Amino acid sequence: MRSTMRCGVLACVTVAACSAPATRPLPVTPDRAVGDASGTTLVSYLAQPDANPSVCDPQAAGAHVSRASRELRVALLDGLDRGTIRPDVWRACVATLIHGLPAGQAIPLLDGVLTRYLAYAKDDDLDTDPRAVERMTALHRVYAERDPAIDATPVHVAAAVSELREMLHRPGGITRSGAVMAKDLIDMVDLQRGLWQGARVDVAMLDTLATAGNEVTLRRFQRRLPSAELREAAMRRIVRIHVALSPFAEVRDAGKAVEDTVLTAGINAVQLASHRVTKLWFEPSATARRGVVVHQDVWAQRSTLLGSSPDRRALSVVATLPLHGVLFAELADISHPVTTCASPSELDPSPCIADADLASTSKLVRVDRGTLVVTDEALSIADVMQLAGQPTFELGVSAGGTTASVTWPLQFAAPDRLVLAGDAPAGRGPDLLVRIGAPAKDRFSFDVNVMGRDYIAIVEARDLPAFEIATVGGEGAHGSSGTSGSTGSSGSQCSDGGRGGDGGNGSPGGAGGRGGDIAIHLDCSGSTCTEIQHGVRPVIRSLGGPGGAGGSGGSGGSGGAGGSARMATTHVDADGHLVTDDQGCSAGATGSSGTDGSSGATGPSGEPGLVRW
Repeated sequence: MRSTMRCGVLACVTVAACSAPATRPLPVTPDRAVGDASGTTLVSYLAQPDANPSVCDPQAAGAHVSRASRELRVALLDGLDRGTIRPDVWRACVATLIHGLPAGQAIPLLDGVLTRYLAYAKDDDLDTDPRAVERMTALHRVYAERDPAIDATPVHVAAAVSELREMLHRPGGITRSGAVMAKDLIDMVDLQRGLWQGARVDVAMLDTLATAGNEVTLRRFQRRLPSAELREAAMRRIVRIHVALSPFAEVRDAGKAVEDTVLTAGINAVQLASHRVTKLWFEPSATARRGVVVHQDVWAQRSTLLGSSPDRRALSVVATLPLHGVLFAELADISHPVTTCASPSELDPSPCIADADLASTSKLVRVDRGTLVVTDEALSIADVMQLAGQPTFELGVSAGGTTASVTWPLQFAAPDRLVLAGDAPAGRGPDLLVRIGAPAKDRFSFDVNVMGRDYIAIVEARDLPAFEIATVGGEGAHGSSGTSGSTGSSGSQCSDGGRGGDGGNGSPGGAGGRGGDIAIHLDCSGSTCTEIQHGVRPVIRSLGGPGGAGGSGGSGGSGGAGGSARMATTHVDADGHLVTDDQGCSAGATGSSGTDGSSGATGPSGEPGLVRW
């Protein structure tokens, strides 16, 4: 028998605790990541391939971080330092976290960012280690691209700027890479006071930058200037540059109206009621090929979707699919295909499809801020059975009544063996009703009903040799141990002790219990039934329980103690001679031990039950 249960069928049915331990840890899912206030599990989640940083957004629709404890803030910063989290993932997480947190939690996190920033600025490896540059760049961007309404405490900002200025003026005080970022941060702090390279920022300066097409500097002004009027003026000039360069004639022709729309909403969303969708498609070259794996806990009857990739062996979380630049549509009366709307921060005037006009075509996938996100919640049995019939996992989206989809390979991970044992001693194995189907090519479904409860498992054909459904009789009763032999009698003075008594023989073990009966129903027709039966026949077995172990033989009794010795006695006669009155004797020998009894024989295995096809 390839696998046995360590608990009886009653425990298996009522507790569902009979599965074998996992051979490797499963990926950390978002719901687990956000349930740990220490941040340790969140760092583990973010370290995984295809982790979605939106889990750090307190306003996200799915599982998300709701507060940032001191321990979580430290864990995130340490995760960057140690290289546990990729810098781009770390930046996306921390930036969204700062944006969505209350000030009381965001400000201490920004203080920590500036403290680490200064530490990296002093690092001599910045000019030689690309990883150090990536980490400092991540810190720099988090601070530089934050909402201007949120900042570190003034004392931290002042201390950081003062120290960076001192490092820049001291010969050899900072590396070349560090100097570039330090000057940029100082310029940023000056901008927050309305200054740029020593001059006061005004509309004339904005016009000069716009004429030169200097969008990079205008974006800095738009994010950092203290004047709301000047920030809006900088934003308008950025949009104006984008309008002038737009490939859409209708955008260039609309000019001021498009500017106003983008300034108000951040996007130029098309009204699909006025512009009918004539074609919707995914750009093939832009959809990274990933896979979906259904992990099954057959005893708990819970399944979770995990992610795979052709370039790695280990499973991870399921990848997300951003739609901007990937999903395109042809719209009536629009000169070029459009994609979904970019982030409002991009200030893109291109006609686009708003998130509100997008819907997922699957209940297992949702549209979340322009991204298709596969559910991380436990699947229902109905969901599992529906997926079992699909050769691929479909990520579909609809817009304006038209749909498009991309498919990823779908697999079911090998489930635990379903082996159910009768109670010991010698209990009869449970009767099973097994329904078997082939919902998809090279894939089998098993529904095992025991005592009114169903256990469903989906098995890929390649995993059948390692899978098993069995009913096993309970182990036979153990034989009783033989009695111990008696201790031999003690010898009298000068005599040997008596022999110990022999140990009794152990009794034989009892017979194992009979295996339960199995009734098999095939969900098929014609030649398909023959193929299914041939494939799964070795998997399903009824087995008699193992015989009980024989009792151990009793130990032989120890020999009796030998009698004590007697000293010789003497006297001196009248002639002065020494006369021996008693020669004495030596102590008696210990008696021999009795023979150990023999162990009882192992009981016979139980009889298998009937398997009816």
